[in-house]
Amino acid sequence: MMIANRYRGFTLIELVVVLVLLATLAVVALPRFLSLSSEAHSGVYQGAFGAFRSGIKLYHSAWLSHGQQGAVTDLSTFGDGKVDSNEQGYPAGTNFNGTLSGANCGELWESLLDSDLSSRPALNGSFDGDTSKPIKYWYGPGLCYYIYVGEKNEAGVDLPTLTYTLSTGETSFRMSRYSNG
Repeated sequence: MMIANRYRGFTLIELVVVLVLLATLAVVALPRFLSLSSEAHSGVYQGAFGAFRSGIKLYHSAWLSHGQQGAVTDLSTFGDGKVDSNEQGYPAGTNFNGTLSGANCGELWESLLDSDLSSRPALNGSFDGDTSKPIKYWYGPGLCYYIYVGEKNEAGVDLPTLTYTLSTGETSFRMSRYSNG
């Protein structure tokens, strides 16, 4: 009497076919999944930069409706009432003394946005790989720069940058290449 073998394994051909199908699926799907991360980061900085632009416009509207001319300390009709303006009525930070500083730019980011995107100053050598605070800020004469480093925080890569002009309230966006020092 012969006992039938109930347990039959996969043949070599079946295993090869399954591996070819899995490899094909990986080749087709992997690039799509890799681009999702980049698209997500793009959505984050575009949303944050758009919210900042809206905050500038809302603040200026509150300053206009306040009816006061010139610089205002702690505009009571906007947010928590702690944001100061320049002479033209554009937000300038929470401790503005007439001259824009890097600290004012950081204060603006934090006070105009209700966001989890925290910031830190972009000092020389600060492109160090640290993405724990995805927004870096810096300033120039009458300008604030906000650099999104949530995806890439290293020198020599193009990073999304929002520029805010204090005297006019204008904002502009561009991709900028930064170096370490």
